[in-house]
Amino acid sequence: MLNLHFQFRLQTMLAVLAVFLAWLGYHAERSHRQMRAVAAIEALGGHVSYRGDTDTASVLTHWLERGLGKHFVFPVTAVYFAGRPIDDADLDSLADLPALETVNLASTPLTDMGLERLNGLRRLKHVDVRFTHVSEEGVKRLRLALPNAKEQPGVNTGPTTAGAAKPAKADCKTVIYH
Repeated sequence: MLNLHFQFRLQTMLAVLAVFLAWLGYHAERSHRQMRAVAAIEALGGHVSYRGDTDTASVLTHWLERGLGKHFVFPVTAVYFAGRPIDDADLDSLADLPALETVNLASTPLTDMGLERLNGLRRLKHVDVRFTHVSEEGVKRLRLALPNAKEQPGVNTGPTTAGAAKPAKADCKTVIYH
C-alpha cells in the first residue's frame, strides 16, 4: 500500500513538472518572437519601450530580468518609428508584440496598406500617423478593425474633408493621431 501512495506522489510531481515545462516553453517561444521583432525594429532605426522600463519594478522582477532576460520578463508596449524611412512591410514584425499599446509612425512614408498590418493588435491605445500617406479612409478601416479606435477631440492635426464625421468622445481607449 505504501508503494501506491509513493507512486501517486511521483505521478503528481511529474504532472506538475510537465505543466510547468509547457508553461515555460510557451513563454520562451513568446520571448524569442519578441526578441526577433525588437531586433528587426532596431535594425530599421526604431526603438521600443518595455512595460518594466520604470523604476517601480520590484527587486524580484529585476532579479528575474538578469536571470531570464528582459524579453522573458517584460513585454514590449511601445514602438517608435517616427521620422524613419520605413515601408509598409516593415510593420509585419509588430504582429509578434501582442502587448503593444503605442505605435508612433509620424513622419514616415506609411500608406493605408501598412496601417492594415496593425489590425490584429487588439491592445493598441495610441497610434500616431500624422504626416504620413495614410488617408482618412485608411484611418476609418483601422477604427473598424479595432473597435475601440477613436479620435480624441483636438488631436486630429491632419487635413479634414468636408462632411467628415465629428471626433468621438474624449474618454475613448484608443487614439489615432492623423
